[in-house]
Amino acid sequence: MVKYGYFILFTLFLGCLQAPAQISHLSRAKLLAETLDTVHADTYHIEAVYFPIKKNLNNPKSPAYNRNPSLQDVLTFAQNQPSYAFNVRPKNEVVSVRIKLYHKIKTDSAGQSIAFSFFILNPNTKQMIELPLAANGSFTEHRSEEIQSILSDPQSILRDAAADKSQMLSLNSAVSYRHIISNLSALVNRHRLYDRKVDLLDIEF
Repeated sequence: MVKYGYFILFTLFLGCLQAPAQISHLSRAKLLAETLDTVHADTYHIEAVYFPIKKNLNNPKSPAYNRNPSLQDVLTFAQNQPSYAFNVRPKNEVVSVRIKLYHKIKTDSAGQSIAFSFFILNPNTKQMIELPLAANGSFTEHRSEEIQSILSDPQSILRDAAADKSQMLSLNSAVSYRHIISNLSALVNRHRLYDRKVDLLDIEF
């Protein structure tokens, strides 16, 4: 059975690139979270949660609550709020680092492009760094699936479902959850992010 609960956003984040002040604000927000799984390794494990769109837009206690959401509201949540949060926890110890994955929309002379980056926080030292994630796609796997589910739901949360559903999106180029976990695990191992004393500022990238 899926469990829901509130999860402080100091972990893995997926949203549009934010200014530092905005990141700090979002870090204090409480979104409704759905427990996904725990990835076990020899010396640590990674606890993962997903932040569902519909549950948060429908929840009056959520900072993203919207009584009458449109398709644009759904897309804004998908791009500006986290998809996932991860705690890296050494076995039998407290949390070592917390990581956020940001979905960044970049604009340059060639137009707009999508990039993903891990924002890594060591709560013991308050250090925070950004490491890129090599990935192709507009949304994460869970985000893409949920948006498609909302569009096809006869009891849609959208205020004008008929109109919004006509604006079908290209959601097939999603970044797989397995790809994210694989790359996250590689980063944890390479930089010893399971060590509470890790100096994030020494990491080169």
